[in-house]
Amino acid sequence: MVDPLLMIPGPSNPYPEAVKEANSRFIPHYGEEFLKLYWETVNKLKRLFGTKSDVYLYPGQATSVVEMILNSILDKGDYIIFIGRGFFVDRFRRIAELYGGKPVNIASERIGSRINVSELEYILKSIAPKAVFLVHSETSTGLLEDIDSISSVILDNTFFIVDAVSIFGAIEYKSDEWRIDACIGYSSKALGALPGVTPFMLSEKLTNYILDRKSHKGFLNDLKTWIEYKDLWKHHPYPVSLSSPIILSIKGAVDRILDEGIKNIEYRHRKISKLSIEYASSIGIEKLPEDGFESPTVTVGLLNNNYDARHIAEELLKNYNIMISTTWLIGLNGLRIGHMGYNAREDYIEKTYRGIEEIIKSYK
Repeated sequence: MVDPLLMIPGPSNPYPEAVKEANSRFIPHYGEEFLKLYWETVNKLKRLFGTKSDVYLYPGQATSVVEMILNSILDKGDYIIFIGRGFFVDRFRRIAELYGGKPVNIASERIGSRINVSELEYILKSIAPKAVFLVHSETSTGLLEDIDSISSVILDNTFFIVDAVSIFGAIEYKSDEWRIDACIGYSSKALGALPGVTPFMLSEKLTNYILDRKSHKGFLNDLKTWIEYKDLWKHHPYPVSLSSPIILSIKGAVDRILDEGIKNIEYRHRKISKLSIEYASSIGIEKLPEDGFESPTVTVGLLNNNYDARHIAEELLKNYNIMISTTWLIGLNGLRIGHMGYNAREDYIEKTYRGIEEIIKSYK
């Protein structure tokens, strides 16, 4: 069986270097060899995060890390601002409510438009929230928010949390410059490794806040546990087992990215994004995000009512062995086409849209 071409908003087909490294050997999740691998990988990930602060590897999905961060930061009644509109913004806002937070949503009236940063600044000064949460690249809408402008208005006593899940490894990240306190990536999207591990970074400001807290708010679901184990068990600086094959794959992917150069990686993703948008427009797919606001890792476009997005996705997989997604997450008739990591390639984009075009023509 030939694996499908994963032109979805993650997971993506991994870099060959990531697969090769994962298959190179199997080692236990402790001992000198694994510790060397672990710290080498973590230190290289710091370069991708653009930080000198601590980076951790969580053996699970990114939503689990988001929930852990919100649980660790929020006390009952704390205000937290969520930026933008989309499936994942809504999900994380709901999680904040479950932990007693008081979410405030700032979003444009139109899906696919960026927020008004002046409005954000006004509300920040009005309510002094505990935290601001940004989904940098919202894959349900294809929108990339302006993190430079947003970060410039964050208050000194407010934590800045960024979901970089679908863009980590695709653009040059500047966590320290952007004053990010918690940044969440993922292994098998733009990073191009195997799925199952979530790299995340914590600022010194947030780390000190967590350590100063007198009690735990859980075990694995509390940042305090992860921070403490880094120093508590030098031979095993994480509270649970980690998967050595996945860590090896992350190392292989990060090495590939650093060898290509992160600026070159970003250029490649933006070039492929532009090409994807041109192909979409040429076959009548209306781009959802406004011009200049598109994520470089996913193209989201709407179809007219003559075509059914789910049918097109099903036919593309059945007849062309290419997997794409739809905009069912936000209740619209449209397509979501990922082009991240290894899959940010001209031949993959051309093959995907050629198949979509042929399916659309079959309607007539």
